[in-house]
Amino acid sequence: MAGTSIHEKIVYFAKAHYGDADDPMDAVMMRDGVLNNALVLADEYAQVRCNWMSIVGGSGQGYVGLPSSFAADTWYRIGEFARFPIQLRHTGRPYRLRIRIAGATTNAGGAARFAAVLSPPGYLTPPFLDDADDSIYITSETTSTSHAWLGGVSQGSAARVTMLELSSELAARWATPASTLDDLGGNPATMSQVIVALTVFAKNASASYDSRLSGVYAAEYIGGEGGGASFTSGFSTGFG
Repeated sequence: MAGTSIHEKIVYFAKAHYGDADDPMDAVMMRDGVLNNALVLADEYAQVRCNWMSIVGGSGQGYVGLPSSFAADTWYRIGEFARFPIQLRHTGRPYRLRIRIAGATTNAGGAARFAAVLSPPGYLTPPFLDDADDSIYITSETTSTSHAWLGGVSQGSAARVTMLELSSELAARWATPASTLDDLGGNPATMSQVIVALTVFAKNASASYDSRLSGVYAAEYIGGEGGGASFTSGFSTGFG
């Protein structure tokens, strides 16, 4: 398994199970309620894959915008912001990624929108941004000229508002062999890994105004199907 926790997810107990502050704690409570949950949180916060934020203080510099000549309401590739081996469960299903995107438009007359896509490295064009897949996350439109973190939703059936998810089918298709050792100083061995890239696209409803990307954050959610820490816990949303 990818995580170091026992159950690969947060285990919840009713408050009454913990008793009073000075009550002894049995082995099960210590294992599942303390050690497992501490390891889950450590796994989650140790897997930040992208944490890019522009310098958008008083001068407003540092953002990444659309090309100098672009068509209205057309997706353009802003750039690849991360490349990494995605973590897999023992079933071959990838773990989800918590995702946030920040940006603005240069004029309220042109609504900006951004998209984050998990893809094989080197993905240059957006042919399937209209597909219904949870590996594609599209923000809501913004007509604000002030940089801010934007809401959005993944485009598949799960419709996750803060997460990207690569399907088992795509992971199997993108898997590549990698050479390693079966132990420290051991024999050569071959393993399968799935290298993904996090690529961001942008568009503007008007060809007269620019869409400006100012923040991209992605962290692997090493947790089970239910439960887990809140996304916003410990996450800074400030600019300047």
